[in-house]
Amino acid sequence: RGPAQGLWLQAYEWVVHVGGTGSLWGLSYVKALRDAGGRLIGVLDTDLDLPALNRFLRAVSAEYRVELQIVELGEAPRLLGGKTVDSAPSAPPAELADLIPASAAPDGFVGQAPLGGGRHWVGARRMMLPGGVQWMVVASRPAEAIDASLRRQLLEVGGMGMVLLLALALISARLARRF
Repeated sequence: RGPAQGLWLQAYEWVVHVGGTGSLWGLSYVKALRDAGGRLIGVLDTDLDLPALNRFLRAVSAEYRVELQIVELGEAPRLLGGKTVDSAPSAPPAELADLIPASAAPDGFVGQAPLGGGRHWVGARRMMLPGGVQWMVVASRPAEAIDASLRRQLLEVGGMGMVLLLALALISARLARRF
C-alpha cells in the first residue's frame, strides 16, 4: 500500500543479530515495486547505518573544509550526523536547536552563529524527505576562515577601484590640459 515514490523512515535502532555489542541505528528507504498492472511484485528496502552516514559526512567535510551536521526533526529532534555522532543519535546541541526555527524559512538560514564555542558562518536548511521525515542540514565554517577571505576580496576590489580612480584622474587632467 506504499506510495509510488517510496519513502524514508525515521532513524531507528536496528536489531543486531551477530556480534553486536552496542546499539546500532540507521535509516531506511522503502518502495513498493509493482508490475504494469499495479500488482505488488516486491519491496525495495535500502538501509544506511549511522556509522556509514557519518563516514560519508566526514569525507565530504574534509574535502570542502566545512562541518556538516544532520538533525532529524520531530517531537524530539535527534542529531544523526556530525563529528560527535557514531552509531546512535544524540540530542542536538543547544546552538543547533536554536537554528531549527530559522531553517524553516523559504531560503533557510545563512549568517553567523555561535557554534562549538566560537563564531561560525552557518547555512541551515530544512529538507522534507519523501514519507514526511524532516531533516535540518547544517554546514558551518569558522568565521575567521571566511572573514579573512572576505577581507582579502575587499582589499582587492578597493585596490582596483583606487587604480581606476587614479587612471581616471590622470586622463581627466590630460584632457583638461589639452582643452
